[in-house]
Amino acid sequence: DVFDAPNLGETIQKQYPNLEVVPWTRDADNILKALKAQNDTSFIIQVVVTLATSMSIASVLLVTVLQKMKEIGILKAMGALDHSTGYLFIIQGALIGFLGSILGLFFGLGVIEFYVNLAEPNFNIVVQPEKLILIIFISTLSGIISGIIPARKCMKLSPIEVIKGE
Repeated sequence: DVFDAPNLGETIQKQYPNLEVVPWTRDADNILKALKAQNDTSFIIQVVVTLATSMSIASVLLVTVLQKMKEIGILKAMGALDHSTGYLFIIQGALIGFLGSILGLFFGLGVIEFYVNLAEPNFNIVVQPEKLILIIFISTLSGIISGIIPARKCMKLSPIEVIKGE
């Protein structure tokens, strides 16, 4: 952790009192500020991409509700509960989020592998498994949340009005 340099420097200083330990952060304050700004910007970009993806999933599911109105009306007329038909869209949103994250992870890992083999960088790219699990969790949760709006619209549909075509 590059931001933990002062603490690490203190630890090393205690272990080796005759050694002068100077953390890089003391003399490179501008670099530290730039790294923190980059870190914050990266987080903001991730949030915006997640929101855009969620809105895309919600819009696709809303279009699906509109296209399948007759089928939903028939299901409700045959006795399907409002919540049951609504859960279909929440589950569909979860599957889209989950499968999209899996495909995205494979694509991302492939790009990293391609870059490492092609460019042979002077640094290691470390992919942390716990971050991959977090990405899958956040993407699936995003898909579930995105499915709530179409599910609510689906639950409000009246089977009689839908079948009549009103």
